[in-house]
Amino acid sequence: MTDSIGTGLAVGAIKPPPPTQAEIDAKWRDEAFEVAAARTSGVPLRRTMAGSSIAVPLPFGGPTRKQRERDRAIEAALKPLWALRQQKVDSIVAARLRRGADSLAQLPDSLRPRAHPQH
Repeated sequence: MTDSIGTGLAVGAIKPPPPTQAEIDAKWRDEAFEVAAARTSGVPLRRTMAGSSIAVPLPFGGPTRKQRERDRAIEAALKPLWALRQQKVDSIVAARLRRGADSLAQLPDSLRPRAHPQH
């Protein structure tokens, strides 16, 4: 490659020809193989990207392993209490619905709520 072609490619004045379909297919096959290999080995796939990066942890990083384990234990202890509370709420709602239906049945016709009058 001569200096003028190399310079043209570097500054973007000359563009290389697009890849052929066979080259594109080969690239996708290689990537699919890498993904499959990463999945079977249990190792996360690392993608390389253009540019640079600085390894900085996220602000307010999230719970530690110890905190997550403690939260799981607390949640396991509270699940039965949540189930009891939900049963109580459901029974109260059912009783209110029954009471509402019964009270409407006992009202005289003049006191029952009516649908909007039709014109």
